Amino acid sequence: MDPAVQRQTISLQAALLVVETGLREAAAAGVEASVAVVGEAGDLRAFTRTDDAPIATVQLAIDKAYSAAACRLATDAWAPALAADPSLAAGLAAGVDRLVVFGGGVPLSLGGRVIGGVGVSGGSSEQDAQLAQMVAHELGELAR
Repeated sequence: MDPAVQRQTISLQAALLVVETGLREAAAAGVEASVAVVGEAGDLRAFTRTDDAPIATVQLAIDKAYSAAACRLATDAWAPALAADPSLAAGLAAGVDRLVVFGGGVPLSLGGRVIGGVGVSGGSSEQDAQLAQMVAHELGELAR
C-alpha cells in the first residue's frame, strides 16, 4: 500500500492566464469584477480585482472558486438540487463555511480531473456564471 496520494493542481502560470482571461472577458462585458483561481485543494493560486469592483466581490470570488473546486460542481448547479431537497437546503446553508450556491464559480478540469476552480464576482449571478464558464473553456483550449 502506498500511503501517499498523487494529486494534480493548476500551475501558477495557468492560474495567472485564467485571471488575465477573466479580466479581459469581464471588461468586454462591461463588468467591474474580481477573479480568483484556486488549486484542487482550494488554495488561492491567483487573484485580481478591477479598480472599481466592489470590495465585497473579493471574498465572493475567492469563495466561488473554492466552492467549485471543493464540490467539483459549478456553483449555479446548486439551485436545482436545493430546490428539490429542502432538508439539504436547510443544512447546507448553516453547516458549510465558504460554500456559495449561486452563479460565478466553475471547476477547472484537465483530462477529466478537477485541477482547481475559478470564481468571478461583480455582475449578476448570471453574468458571473457566464464569465466563469468562458474562462474555464479558455483554459481547456489552452491545454490543447
